[in-house]
Amino acid sequence: MSKSKSASGNAIAELYTSLIQKGNLRDLLPFLRLHAHANKAVLRQEIKKAKKYWLDYIELPTGSVVDGFFRTSRWGQRGNEQQQEMVILSAIAVLDKTEIMRWDDAFPYFSRLDEPFVREVVTWAKPTWTNAFLLDQLKKNAWSTLDYFHLKLLEERGLVEYEPELFVLSMTKFPFRFYRESSLLTAYMEKIVNDPLAYQRELPLLFQYETGIQNQNMPMASNEPFKNVWEMILGSWLDQGRFDRAWFVENCILVQTKEWNGGLRAFFRKRLADALPTTAELLAAQYPLFACLHAPLNTVVSFAVDLIRKIWSDKNFEFQSFIEFIEPVMMRADCKGAIRHTLTILDKAAQQSPRYRPAVSYLAADVLVIPDLSLQERAVKTLKKTGDPNDAVLTDKLNMYAPQLQGNIMEMLGPLLTGNIPEIPNLYEAYATETSAHSIIHDASRFPEFMDWNDLLFHFGKFIQSEEVMHAEMLMDAFVTKRHLFPADALEQLKTYADQLSGLHFNAPYRRMVGGLLIHLIRQEEGFYQPERDHLDRSEIGNLAKYLVHQIQEKIVSGSKRSLLCFPTHTPHWIDPSILIDRLIAYAHAGEAVDPVDFAIAISRTRRENIPKAVEKAHRLPQQYQQLMAFVLGTTAEIPAPEKPSFWKRLFGSGKNIDYVPWAVAARTFYPNQEFQEFENTDLKGVVNVVSPFAPEVRIDVRRHETRHAFSKKVDKSTTRRLIATLPKSKWTGKQPLLYSMDIYERKDSVWGINLSFGTVLFWHSVMPQNDQALASFLLRYCCEYSEGLGEDDLRAFLLIVSDTSFVFTDTIYYVIACCYLYKDSGLRNFAAEISLLLICERRIDVRQLGEKLARLISEGYAPLQRFLDVAAVIRDHSALHNGALLTLLETILERFELKEKLPAGFKKLPEMYYDLLTKTGQAPGVSTLQNLTKIPESPSLKPIIKQLQSIPHQ
Repeated sequence: MSKSKSASGNAIAELYTSLIQKGNLRDLLPFLRLHAHANKAVLRQEIKKAKKYWLDYIELPTGSVVDGFFRTSRWGQRGNEQQQEMVILSAIAVLDKTEIMRWDDAFPYFSRLDEPFVREVVTWAKPTWTNAFLLDQLKKNAWSTLDYFHLKLLEERGLVEYEPELFVLSMTKFPFRFYRESSLLTAYMEKIVNDPLAYQRELPLLFQYETGIQNQNMPMASNEPFKNVWEMILGSWLDQGRFDRAWFVENCILVQTKEWNGGLRAFFRKRLADALPTTAELLAAQYPLFACLHAPLNTVVSFAVDLIRKIWSDKNFEFQSFIEFIEPVMMRADCKGAIRHTLTILDKAAQQSPRYRPAVSYLAADVLVIPDLSLQERAVKTLKKTGDPNDAVLTDKLNMYAPQLQGNIMEMLGPLLTGNIPEIPNLYEAYATETSAHSIIHDASRFPEFMDWNDLLFHFGKFIQSEEVMHAEMLMDAFVTKRHLFPADALEQLKTYADQLSGLHFNAPYRRMVGGLLIHLIRQEEGFYQPERDHLDRSEIGNLAKYLVHQIQEKIVSGSKRSLLCFPTHTPHWIDPSILIDRLIAYAHAGEAVDPVDFAIAISRTRRENIPKAVEKAHRLPQQYQQLMAFVLGTTAEIPAPEKPSFWKRLFGSGKNIDYVPWAVAARTFYPNQEFQEFENTDLKGVVNVVSPFAPEVRIDVRRHETRHAFSKKVDKSTTRRLIATLPKSKWTGKQPLLYSMDIYERKDSVWGINLSFGTVLFWHSVMPQNDQALASFLLRYCCEYSEGLGEDDLRAFLLIVSDTSFVFTDTIYYVIACCYLYKDSGLRNFAAEISLLLICERRIDVRQLGEKLARLISEGYAPLQRFLDVAAVIRDHSALHNGALLTLLETILERFELKEKLPAGFKKLPEMYYDLLTKTGQAPGVSTLQNLTKIPESPSLKPIIKQLQSIPHQ
């Protein structure tokens, strides 16, 4: 029995395959009628195979002919139009709901029922999943449309059942063919406007289901701007009286309380404004308006307050309910405009009805929690009119809010705080940077060593989870110096980690390379592991790990038990000079070659501590290293001049050639700001960061753009500001590791951006921990180019580096930190604020230098000023010292600010914060700061705060 079924199934499969190959649409329906019901399982499998073969895109052979035409594209489908239609119609007729949901190609066929072959197959099949399939397509694909009148036809023929969401989505999404033919669009709109089902059954659903009617913009005529078709349809229905106006007003308001797309809610707000609602209509909807006051979106709150302003004075307005609903709004910093309008309403209401005065005073007091000087001043005006000094509730509120009062608000409150003014400690301590050398080379910071096999095994997990470079170096070193800890089955135990590593992708090149090495060693693969460079890796420094990986393999093959010269002796990346000398001596005795990359990194990591002990051993060094190591240790500052060979030496090729690359690395490591004319006569002449230290020139490039929309014909004007940090055009192409020059060059633009990664930034710093100028130059050029860029991971890693006590600041580094303050990513700005708290506490950051960079960026409009104010708000009042630092920072910004075109948006908040800190800390404004502010052309918003600053007496 099973054999005959199998034979029958094979016959049906062959028959179906032959049918599709012939491509005759007329043969499909007879085949389905004869075989579909009895052989559904077989046909399901064959239809899926046919889809893969006939419909999937493949790379076609060169010169292949399909449908009688040569393909102009390398990619295409095997099936012609008839074959593809037969496969899709087969799927509609045979597949069940779960299977058809993945067939997006079937969706257009439900709009083609006027075609005989499509209508006959769909009508015969009568699939039960049509509703679910069509609704799923309309919801998941923004571009999917289904003609509303075709859907009604399906309903009439019993192919779909009425489902509210399906029908309203179909009605609101206009077919794309109307973009090309405006006459068809006009006719379709008129058909909807005059359709009773559309305005009786579907219209109410616009307020129940989230649609995209705000985006239905189409051309009413060629070369005309686009118009929203639903704005016109709703306007027509309103003019024709197709719905109740009061119902429409109420629902336009209720929509604002839904968690829908902001653009859709704005669409209904505009339709409400177009309807010109009367006072009576708004009064009937006042409780929906009150509900809008609790909306998370501040534009909805402002919308509600604007409408309430029109009706609050009516006798039928529920003012007591309004007071209850408005209370949380009065504490929202994002609703300042709505609060100002509300205070005006409350002032007038309290004047007309004294019974409201206590409640009004409580609401005005709540405004004082918002850190905005001008808003607090406005609230105080209301408090003076309505507040009662004998009201215990009010005085308790004011006492509670006293620490948050800005500027001289406490004095303005006057009698309301008499006898109840809380004692606020002096929140000022003068800030000055302190520089002190920190000892790093001591026993407490000695680099950890593996004590046993379990310790080593556990460290694989640390390497997988952590970006820290030291974990990778510890594992590499273990395969060279800790082989005695490996048990007989060590590699078998490590296979789990190899499998785990092979399934991971690390963004940082050094982690990918070390991970690849570990897999290679654990699985005992043949030959040397040769890591490949990823096409997105933009850093030469980031790829230095490949040399270290090669050196580890050389040592394993040769049986060497000596660590690489550059592996740390003290956490996290430092080398004791005494131990570096020991390693060089050991290499010489063993006849082991010194790798130039290994040696260069070792020099840059060497700390000038424990020098006497190192000097005692230095005479045992090989001759070629003695002079260089003396320079590294600081016992000499002399760099040998190039030898000028005589005629005979040049003729016979004799003479000594000095490799100046390690000298250049040592010079820039230990003397980062010094010039070295000694290199002018060497091959390194003209290479960036060798003779002179490099710092990029910084400028802001302003570009104005005009964009014309292809459909709407509207012209949008925009301005972009780009920070340009100029790097040299030429690239160091030498084979030697000239660390501080390798990555300082201009790269070609890339669609992927030219960023590093979090781990690569940490690795770069680990390789050159005593001079981060090159790293900062790279980040400033490529990660800070736009404040809306994608370099937040790189900059977050850099801020982490900055927090290290041994970090050395430069002018370029202050530019990078300033850019972090102004970056779009709020997480990065918050992290910058946290790092600033630490740096100020340790007195390591020069806030004047930082302020100079911020002043320039703010003056040039590099980013919105509010981003900096958010960071400053975190620093403010953290401690007396932090207030002192912030005061200096703000003073520097205001002193160095230069007006270019127009004041940055919200600029008055900057002097307001400055004024608030001055009054809180009892300090006087800087003379030069006041002089600079008075040079700014008079602005109505700035005039009051400048007068307030001038009124502060100088001590």
